Amino acid sequence: MNPTGNTTHRIIFILVAISTFLFIFSNLEFTPWPEMLLWPYLMNHGWLPYRDIAIIHSPLLLVLLSLFTSLVGIGVIQIKIFAWILILLTGLLLLSLKKSYTVLVIWLTLLIRYQGNSLWFESLLTPVIVLLFVLLTAKKYFISGVIFAIALLIKQTAFWFTLPVLLLLIPKRKFKPILTFTSGATLIILIFFSFLVFFQLIGSYYYWSIDFGVLKMPFMSGHTKATLSQYIVSFWPFLVILFIPFVKNRLLLASFAFWAIAGIMGTFPRWELFHFQPGLPFLAVLIFEIGRAIYSQKKTPILLFSSYLFITGLIIIRSLVVTWHDPDRFMEMQVQDVVSYISIHTNKSEKIFVINTWDNIYPLSKRLPSTKPWVPGLPWYMGLPGIQDRLISDLKVDPPSLVVFNDHSLTGLGSYRPDKLEDYIFSSYYKAVSFNSGMWILLPKTNKFR
Repeated sequence: MNPTGNTTHRIIFILVAISTFLFIFSNLEFTPWPEMLLWPYLMNHGWLPYRDIAIIHSPLLLVLLSLFTSLVGIGVIQIKIFAWILILLTGLLLLSLKKSYTVLVIWLTLLIRYQGNSLWFESLLTPVIVLLFVLLTAKKYFISGVIFAIALLIKQTAFWFTLPVLLLLIPKRKFKPILTFTSGATLIILIFFSFLVFFQLIGSYYYWSIDFGVLKMPFMSGHTKATLSQYIVSFWPFLVILFIPFVKNRLLLASFAFWAIAGIMGTFPRWELFHFQPGLPFLAVLIFEIGRAIYSQKKTPILLFSSYLFITGLIIIRSLVVTWHDPDRFMEMQVQDVVSYISIHTNKSEKIFVINTWDNIYPLSKRLPSTKPWVPGLPWYMGLPGIQDRLISDLKVDPPSLVVFNDHSLTGLGSYRPDKLEDYIFSSYYKAVSFNSGMWILLPKTNKFR
């Protein structure tokens, strides 16, 4: 179904489409990952990434998000707006790539399955990758290089697009497109490193983002893994690639397949459905083009393709039903109660410490951590030499007014506990106020015995 009709009809269609999108996505579970609140909040208070915040990711999303929240404030509503702007931007770019509203609908339904109603680095990486594909196919090589470098500054997993990019750069074995592309990418990388030098972040950036984030962390144990059934269901929609030999334009469709596969490589080593997002626009194009070819040309595998669509539809419908009207993640009632307690019983100038639960408690309560740098309470961070000792040293120098602790770990860390850090905390703080699901407010023992 291609866009038809006059300008008025198109405007009406777009308004109806946006309204439908907002209705559906506002009623789905939204995932504001705690770091998407915490990191911009800290940056807006003068904390620098890598030096003051242990971040393994590239910084561009965080810079944009900190600028956005500095203007509109920090909160879940603001994060939703930012995420939905990125979805709408991706939709517009997808329409410029493939002028078909059907492709747009397919992509939006895929987002429902792959946790698209959320904000993480893939949320920004996706529109940038679609833009990169559009520019490359238009043979705008310099600006394509710029966009590719920007993608790398959003998340390192953009590296997986190197091969499909090269396949579009060297179809005629000419070196000029590659040189032009490389010059654009080099310009952005040089600008980025000049900022790192200016803010004296070279050493800390290399340690967290490259040495730890790329060379060590992916090979550490403790990452989220999928079951065999989760793998089968999650990769099922991508089986549309198997129908490419049955249709015309195989080379073009194979190119989309390469981009779709590159877009889902970020699911490794830590399994989460939202990591699939950069591959979904290309998957949507594949489903549309292959389906149109099979049904219009009455190709042999009509029944097989219809079965594929039916099962894919069931998977998406189940995701829609399961998450419909679900509350926002990481915003459980006990988290809101803890935030309310902190806001009432501490001053804004007082610092707190959160352990074994969501770190969005800091920005939601408008309180800063008493440890600097901030380090995630994950085993592969806390197991680094000297990290727990450094945190304990900070807690001694600048004791928090209270500690938020969760006995049962809402964070899904299982049985892992940073024993050395916890031993110090419980030697200096006592359980004062309890909330649901094992949440506690710990207060200094010096206050208890006054």
